[in-house]
Amino acid sequence: MNSLLPPLAVGERVVAADGPDHFAIVASHLQPHALGTVLAARRAKLHGVLTKQTELIGETIGRFEEYFRRSGHRSPLKGQFKSTLTRGLPKVPPAIEALLMCEMTTGVLMGVQDLDTVVGTLMYDLAEEGETFEGFRETTICGRGEPILRDDETIVASLFQGPDKKTSVTSRTKKLLFYIFDAPGLEESVFDAAVRHVEDLLVEAHGGPERRILSLRT
Repeated sequence: MNSLLPPLAVGERVVAADGPDHFAIVASHLQPHALGTVLAARRAKLHGVLTKQTELIGETIGRFEEYFRRSGHRSPLKGQFKSTLTRGLPKVPPAIEALLMCEMTTGVLMGVQDLDTVVGTLMYDLAEEGETFEGFRETTICGRGEPILRDDETIVASLFQGPDKKTSVTSRTKKLLFYIFDAPGLEESVFDAAVRHVEDLLVEAHGGPERRILSLRT
């Protein structure tokens, strides 16, 4: 049986950087109806889950807040969490709602993209000064040492600045690729639990998920 997971690599400079310890991906077939059913059930319980675990989720979000701030960026997680507590999740396509659901219930930064649009090897790397990629609204300019993901063609995501347009999830998407990012100082058990959270949701949605966790340290 062929694996869903793309070939993975770590850039040579990453292991010497003062950054996260881990990175993970979870790949899955997209079963829209099943995913929608799972999300509806979880949505009904979401406010209670977030209220009960606010302190723990907040501590995790704080790790990303510190990492973003130290690097000259602003993390979206804190604002998204406050909005979700008061208004619930926004009305978005199921794959994006699954992403937000997992982020909000774990506090861990994640991403989701169209697996079939990733070309060749997926590499966790550090950008050179001035490297660019096409974001959703405009060209994104990366700073030196910014954690990025690149395939054989382009940069497909930045940890600090989000995904590119090429790999965005659309109505034609058949397979999903979730990213689970780490932050300096985040407990390994918290990171591992976030990976399992994504995987468990996709198992419930009959997506047949596969996962891989990369160590970013030698």
